[in-house]
Amino acid sequence: MKKEVQKIEQIRASLDGAVMAIEGVESIAIGQNEKGEPCLMIGTSLPVEQVRARLPKEVFEVPVDIFYIGEISAQ
Repeated sequence: MKKEVQKIEQIRASLDGAVMAIEGVESIAIGQNEKGEPCLMIGTSLPVEQVRARLPKEVFEVPVDIFYIGEISAQ
């Protein structure tokens, strides 16, 4: 499992800039999907349906899970 998480971290790092540049994307992290599998988790400030078309369902065989978190701002 640790090796897979390291692989996902490398993928996340290589895609971070491109994914964060997509309108509505607020965060990208490593987490677990509903099946308990390691995945890339993308947090959005727009409804998921508006962002889903601009993101793949998986990257290098790693699932991508998209969820609404709202807009992030400094306090």
